[in-house]
Amino acid sequence: MKLSASGGIRVIYTIVFFFTAVAVTGQEVLLSDQEAYYDTLALTGNAERSYLSFRTLSDSRPVLPEGDTGPWTGVKKAEHYSIGAIDARIYGPDLFASYNSNAPLGQNDGLLWQGRGANMSLSAGVRFEGYGFEATLKPVVACSQNAAFDLASPAAAYANQPYTDKAGVWGYPGVAYIDAPQRFGDDAVYDWSWGDSEIRYSWKTLTAGFGTQSIWLGPARINPLIHSNNAPPYPKFDIGARPTRILLFGKDFGTFEARAFWGMLSESDYFDSDDTNDENLLTGLSVSYSPPVSHQLVIGFHRTMLSKWSDRDTSAIFDLLWPFMESSAGFDERDQRASITVDYLIPSVGLELYTEWAKNDYSTNLESLLRYPFHAHAFTIGGRKSIPLWRSDLRGELVLEVTSVEMSQDFQFSWPSTFYAHHIITQGYTNCGQWIGAGMGTGGNSQYAGFTVYHSRGSVGVHVQRINPDNDVLFARAVKTTDAGISPDPGRADSSWYQFKTSLVFGVTGMYRVWNGFSVSAETAYNLLLNPTYENDNYNDGPKWHNFRVALGFSYQL
Repeated sequence: MKLSASGGIRVIYTIVFFFTAVAVTGQEVLLSDQEAYYDTLALTGNAERSYLSFRTLSDSRPVLPEGDTGPWTGVKKAEHYSIGAIDARIYGPDLFASYNSNAPLGQNDGLLWQGRGANMSLSAGVRFEGYGFEATLKPVVACSQNAAFDLASPAAAYANQPYTDKAGVWGYPGVAYIDAPQRFGDDAVYDWSWGDSEIRYSWKTLTAGFGTQSIWLGPARINPLIHSNNAPPYPKFDIGARPTRILLFGKDFGTFEARAFWGMLSESDYFDSDDTNDENLLTGLSVSYSPPVSHQLVIGFHRTMLSKWSDRDTSAIFDLLWPFMESSAGFDERDQRASITVDYLIPSVGLELYTEWAKNDYSTNLESLLRYPFHAHAFTIGGRKSIPLWRSDLRGELVLEVTSVEMSQDFQFSWPSTFYAHHIITQGYTNCGQWIGAGMGTGGNSQYAGFTVYHSRGSVGVHVQRINPDNDVLFARAVKTTDAGISPDPGRADSSWYQFKTSLVFGVTGMYRVWNGFSVSAETAYNLLLNPTYENDNYNDGPKWHNFRVALGFSYQL
């Protein structure tokens, strides 16, 4: 555990504290209470998003109208400080702690692994802007008790070297190969990262940067399919254009956004003992368009490709522009995923509707796509509604979202598969052992409903979620195959009818501003796990885990 960065952060705080404050809208941390509030205002047109689909801390800069009309009117916003022509902002410190009584629970939390027992993360930072340059230093440290719990049997493919003492003990129980440990060893976990740190240069809407800021692609609120902030951040370079209004000959041709990025992913310490394959290259492309007939409609195309670090090729971004598998980019040496997103805001009624449809294996030509478009597909569909309440200083928000990443039925004819796995890029779609895409993981489905009320001092909310974490664990048993990771067993396939694993979560959340600049957040949840290790052979009296979760967060805004 390396904590040397914290001393430098304290020095920076001391220096920046004496700068002169100016009123400037700033970038907001992904999924923070402040960003969520501004996005609620966007439902009714009282705030405007600064992005179309590609979102990082640097890109999330909501535009507010003159005169804040929301429930948090008059609440202190983040201070900005000036050093001549340089603008500065301090982030945090932000402290988060959670406790899970019997099983891991938590997603979209970056570096932090919320295992069984106590978990904690601390983040703080500072950001400077001037002369087109942006420099953000925002490291994070995290620790997890990582207490023991019963594990499902790892995939049979991990029974031999180089996996025996690693994935063979802690490894994922589903379709091989995926670096997604059920538990990160048998000791407490301590880690640190650069978090949302970055150096960037922008000219008008053109921008390029290097750093470790987390990416969120598309409109999904819980489970985006291609990229989320669920996994630890990784070093990457990106270049492209922020939302750009296209005006030609006095006519509006809509708004365009494009970003390409290249990042280095890392293997966890609990996958294999082969040191030669510890890094992979992630190449990504995100292009979005908002037509002039409705600037509230956004259509996006997002595509990523995994390749071995030893096979890295920055020109591979051009392969992502071609829709079919007619180069090595589409065959087994590289692993691709793509999605189309549609997001439609209707401010007049406070409504947002969105969807994401993705594929992780590509149709070889147009005819194959037309004959069975659902090959290797996944989807998320959802909506948000702003709901007026009995007092003008209250505002409600309803969120509904459904996600499925289950194996398509045509794989019954060939071999076992799952959305985030690959047999050549053996770590699958993960970084440091955590999912890069949907935080719920691979092979399952999720249904989420949440309702939040914003009031003058904060917010309070309730949510319920049902998840099948990975049904592909069971579906793989019905496939006739000689795959090394699966042993065909008709009898076992019959009993698998009863072995679905289910997670039910009922939670209450809240945030309260104790005074301007200091807030406390809290969560309590009950998590019922049915058949948690895929072993029960009937529906009558299967094993059940009762997991209780509490979490506290403290945020101070200078």
